Amino acid sequence: MARTFRKQTHDDYLARVSRVNASFLATHRDRSHEHPIAFGLLGFLWFYLVLSIATRKSDILSSLQSGALPEDMHNLVLSVIAVMLGTSLVVLIYHLARFVIRQHDRRNSGGLVFGAIAALGLTLTPPAVLEAGYGLLDDNTRTLVATTQNKMRNIDWNEVVMVSSQMITSE
Repeated sequence: MARTFRKQTHDDYLARVSRVNASFLATHRDRSHEHPIAFGLLGFLWFYLVLSIATRKSDILSSLQSGALPEDMHNLVLSVIAVMLGTSLVVLIYHLARFVIRQHDRRNSGGLVFGAIAALGLTLTPPAVLEAGYGLLDDNTRTLVATTQNKMRNIDWNEVVMVSSQMITSE
């Protein structure tokens, strides 16, 4: 009688561990693939960009009509923007459903959804509220913010040089 061998998978390992010591699985989960803070930052940046583009339709149209691009490229640019907005909406719905439905392994989706909600909150915040929040800062912090803004405005981006972190050695 011939024996057939099957490659053991991670599910087989988990089934065996649950038979031997079920309490081990309850306390030891592999969290190496969970990065909720990184996904929260990614969700914030991504959806802040999407919301910024979606709320500035008149700026996009005036930029296209300024003549920098040929007339036949306008539809392509608007189509790419529409596809990006649609895809972002589908991905947000997917991660929201995954966060709500799944009981485990939902931390990355939770971070992405939280980042998207934070971006939505920031874009919908009235300017008067942001100015009131700026008014709550002390004098040192206001000076620091104003100095940083002035330094960023005065950067000559034509003189910025990209450098590599690798050392170049001559032979």
